[in-house]
Amino acid sequence: MTRWRLLAEIPAFVRRPLPEEVRPLVLGNWRVVGRVILLDPSVPPGENWLNVCEVSEGEHRRFLNWMSDAQPPTSRYYVATSEDTGFRSESPLYEGHWRQSIDEDSEWPWPTPDPDWPGRGVFLERLARIESSAYRVIYRGISRCRVCGESNGHEAFRLRRWEWPAGFRHYVTEHGVRPSADFEALLADHQSGPGA
Repeated sequence: MTRWRLLAEIPAFVRRPLPEEVRPLVLGNWRVVGRVILLDPSVPPGENWLNVCEVSEGEHRRFLNWMSDAQPPTSRYYVATSEDTGFRSESPLYEGHWRQSIDEDSEWPWPTPDPDWPGRGVFLERLARIESSAYRVIYRGISRCRVCGESNGHEAFRLRRWEWPAGFRHYVTEHGVRPSADFEALLADHQSGPGA
């Protein structure tokens, strides 16, 4: 996974000349090309899920931007760097994120029921405990259940490298969808120690 070094930390929303090294990133024509979890200890867990942005020209083609909630807020800009320096990053893992329709050409899965899954009750208990302390993300818009169309909310939870929507419980409870083995293992492992 790519490593990132801090290029600049500047006051956010302040009208003043930008540092020269940041100008191409802020003012350039950039687009989002992915997402990483930046392992910079100064960025709180949950907030460290950052979009990888790409600019078409300049010294630094890919960058990350994080804005603090502190007063006054600051923006941190990170750029890709060599493998032996900087902050490591990891790829996020997603559970319960589905394609829009069953026949859509997408890398996302479709919710598939497993009516014979005997561990549903234990899983739902573990899920409730973890959701009570996991990092909560608010998204715009409402997600609808891909199976029945019911409103499934606009929030997600993050724990370690995982993100799952608040509506995932609905899929398990109402439609008998079984989570991936890796996500089940995360919840079982989390019961023996927090390690968020």
